[in-house]
Amino acid sequence: QRSNLPRNVPEQRFEVSPFKLHFIILKDSLLSPVWLIGMSFGLFTLSVGLLLIAVPVFGVSPTEIRFPFDVEPLSFEHNALEPAFSSEAVVIHYEKHHLGYVKQLKALAETPENEALASKSLGEIVRGPSGKARNLAGQIINHSFFWKSLSPTATTPSKQLVDAIVDSFGSLDEFKSAFSAAATGHFGSGWAWLVLEKDAKAGKESGKKPGKLSVITTHDGDSAFSNKDLVPLLTIDVWEHAYYIDFRNRRAMYVDKFYSLINWEFASANLADAVPQHDEF
Repeated sequence: QRSNLPRNVPEQRFEVSPFKLHFIILKDSLLSPVWLIGMSFGLFTLSVGLLLIAVPVFGVSPTEIRFPFDVEPLSFEHNALEPAFSSEAVVIHYEKHHLGYVKQLKALAETPENEALASKSLGEIVRGPSGKARNLAGQIINHSFFWKSLSPTATTPSKQLVDAIVDSFGSLDEFKSAFSAAATGHFGSGWAWLVLEKDAKAGKESGKKPGKLSVITTHDGDSAFSNKDLVPLLTIDVWEHAYYIDFRNRRAMYVDKFYSLINWEFASANLADAVPQHDEF
């Protein structure tokens, strides 16, 4: 192709080395809007990923759940607790009873006279006035906590929890005796709990121990979370729907099976969150 330059102006050829050409292309790419947008999106995605990693292992506290009161899915398969608890029992318990309470509370919050419930957390509801809403919220919280108290794989309690149990009950076996007596002896429907009794004046500086562990029961939909002076560590559901499919009316057998499924890591984490590690029992 002929040059458009005047005849008296000599043509000039510019030769660029491959290395320099690559540098020019890279520089222009780095400054392009498309690249900058893509890089920004990548950094945002990385930040979200890091935040997700920072979420506690055992998820959000059930007391913090808000409208529409959706609960976390089970952390294990329906058949993961076999042979102690059957798949059928877990399905009926979780899908029908637990999620049934969620649907009822959501429907209640959608009525004009109870619309204030939609602005409250489950924890706020269970610490509020007695009534249907409090009972339903209590059942949702209690069930969420119950499922996390179970583990399909064997776990062991932390040294801090073992020390607290020995200090409060004498030994792990004596704790189990006290817990079994409370769970099997509770009249009617309800829950048995291992809790930490908080002492506001306790701490390393005061020289007082951070409270003691105790076993308590609550009736029907009442929750240990409604008492601000207690820190629940684990719980067992002693409503008949929790054990009747597998054990009929033999609640004691159901409680015995519970010990093989206790999620001691969950209980240990709850204690560690409430009591600084340096405040030993």
